[in-house]
Amino acid sequence: MARALQANDVANSAFESAGIQVLRLVARLEHPGDAPAEQDAEQDAEVLHRFLVFLNAAHALVTQTAGMAAAVFPMNPLAHFMEEFRTCMKHRAVPRFRLLRFAPPAPRLVALHMEVAEMPAWPHWSPAARQFLHLHLPALPLHAALHDYQQAVRMFRQRAVRCLRAVMAEG
Repeated sequence: MARALQANDVANSAFESAGIQVLRLVARLEHPGDAPAEQDAEQDAEVLHRFLVFLNAAHALVTQTAGMAAAVFPMNPLAHFMEEFRTCMKHRAVPRFRLLRFAPPAPRLVALHMEVAEMPAWPHWSPAARQFLHLHLPALPLHAALHDYQQAVRMFRQRAVRCLRAVMAEG
């Protein structure tokens, strides 16, 4: 059991590192300092790459945690979308990312969005993922989605590890 916890710690480190990297990139694009916020295909590719690395790390952590603790990750519409997005990208064109500017008093004046208007055409979305997509047409605010999914994965892991450690302490 101790080895399973060690392996889970490694998976968690990979997940946290991937989360930091993608959220830093999004923040850098949203707040470029003195330089004008311009986007290009290379930046889109980097965002997608880091996003997919994050999703793969999340998938690995959730799978490893669930197997170790006999727990089930709660699949809300966001979780369904994030999990299925990995598969969708194997079969669909790369989505575009765009910076949207908002007027005050919006909490974020500039936010990076992923265009999702074409994604509902992919026939393999689950009803929950399709519902999530339709709620975010035509563009998904990336920072908020990443943050919310990261928090859900963290809470799942924390609960599972806490339960497992309690069982080990009793044992």
